[in-house]
Amino acid sequence: MINTDQGSQYTCEHWVSTLNDLKIRISMDGKGRATNNAFIERWFRTIKQKYIYINPE
Repeated sequence: MINTDQGSQYTCEHWVSTLNDLKIRISMDGKGRATNNAFIERWFRTIKQKYIYINPE
């Protein structure tokens, strides 16, 4: 099983059909539910702030 948000990269036909072909169950959080995965959301925010925005090389 893979759990994602409902971003377009996770709802496109190619992604969904690939997971179905591999017999991987798909689970998606509700729209606007970033709080369902707050720890990971914060981790990505920190990575972006410290490594992408501060050091844009």
